[in-house]
Amino acid sequence: MIKLIAIILIAYSALCLGMFLFQRRIVFRPEIAIMNPHDFKLDSASRLSLETTDSVKLTAWYIAPKGTGYPTMVYFHGNKGHIGDRAEKLRAFSQLGLGILAISYRGYGDSKGTPTEQGLYEDGRAALRYLIHNLALPLDHIVIYGESLGSGVAVHMATEFPVKAIMLEAPYSSILDLAHENYPFIPTSLLLRDKFLSIRKIRSVHAPLLIMHGAEDQTIPIKFGKELYGVANEPKKAVFFDHYHHTDFEIGVLATCVKQFLQHYKALPEDTIQP
Repeated sequence: MIKLIAIILIAYSALCLGMFLFQRRIVFRPEIAIMNPHDFKLDSASRLSLETTDSVKLTAWYIAPKGTGYPTMVYFHGNKGHIGDRAEKLRAFSQLGLGILAISYRGYGDSKGTPTEQGLYEDGRAALRYLIHNLALPLDHIVIYGESLGSGVAVHMATEFPVKAIMLEAPYSSILDLAHENYPFIPTSLLLRDKFLSIRKIRSVHAPLLIMHGAEDQTIPIKFGKELYGVANEPKKAVFFDHYHHTDFEIGVLATCVKQFLQHYKALPEDTIQP
């Protein structure tokens, strides 16, 4: 019996050690590629090089807004792939007249560095500072969009920059909650380095909030999006679809939600025509 207990303890310790050592390979799943927007048929986009305060060079794509009455969206992508995988979505948003600044996180695409929670926050700050300082955009001309993993970056940025609005696609309450859900037998609160505690931070966000989530999402179950929405401040709006899996929304559906939300809060002209 003692030998069996010892074997179980050793196996459990090895499992916990493996989780600790390889956790960032689970949270961050980048794809390395040259990020030229024209290769993804975004001919209106230009490629930018941004540098963070910790001296990491990032690639970003920029599309100018249609006119002075249109805000610029800072887009924070999910944990897989790179910004090129979101080209169709970025095109749809730009066709609403929105400006777009989509950053490739450190370690993703051809951006330098290694992704971490704090590193992604530095990347987000670099994007916001570029719009504010280089393009002289006021904060009420900036909106933030966060997809999946990027929802945590978006929420954190909204606590530091009082932007016009924030939109979250398939968000979580925290990565810590997701880890508890998927690995209930592991002390994830002790082992997890990158917790992305959106559920705590959202209470400090006062910009109008939109949350979009699908009921069939198995990656980030919709209950986490609902928890986040429940503690968020007004004004807020949720679109909880009774279908859709994780980030597989029809592009036109997302564009319609974004358009109606931004128009409601006077962030987008009423005469905007959706292609």
